[in-house]
Amino acid sequence: MWEIDDKEFSLSKAYKGFPGHNNTEDQPIWDSGDIYYKDMTRIGIRADFKTFLHEFKTISGNYGLALEITFQYIDGDVTSSTPLTFKKFVELDSSSFFGDPYNYIAYFSNEDVFDIEEYTDFPIVRLRLFVY
Repeated sequence: MWEIDDKEFSLSKAYKGFPGHNNTEDQPIWDSGDIYYKDMTRIGIRADFKTFLHEFKTISGNYGLALEITFQYIDGDVTSSTPLTFKKFVELDSSSFFGDPYNYIAYFSNEDVFDIEEYTDFPIVRLRLFVY
């Protein structure tokens, strides 16, 4: 489940295996495609995690979700310039999870809200979600 201001969206996808390390060359588990959201001040990520790391005696290291937010801006004259983009990552990281993130034997919900108010002048034109 993810939310942009009052718009809430749901993604149900089980991810098994060993994911990459927050590398944007990895395939995203979700891609919004072309979107256009303006004047956003916050973005939240909520996910349910179940781990099998205890079977591998894992007691340290981070994992989680990385949301790539692509913003659009105009450089120069608005009427003649081609829109450009820049990206920002926000992460729902196991270091901020409740409980023992290496031993979730049942699904455990974790969430975080990120302030993106400094980017309100730039519309969001794409979102991609990665597991790391």
